[in-house]
Amino acid sequence: MSLFKKRMLWRLPTGRFSWLWAMEFVLIGVLVFIILLSVYLWF
Repeated sequence: MSLFKKRMLWRLPTGRFSWLWAMEFVLIGVLVFIILLSVYLWF
């Protein structure tokens, strides 16, 4: 567990950046999905 915590702390800067990038990608995907769903329901 201690080794795992140390590894997580060591990978924190890049991990945080990749986590933010993944969240941004998910938000963009959700927005595109909502737009496509609204267009599909409209027509």
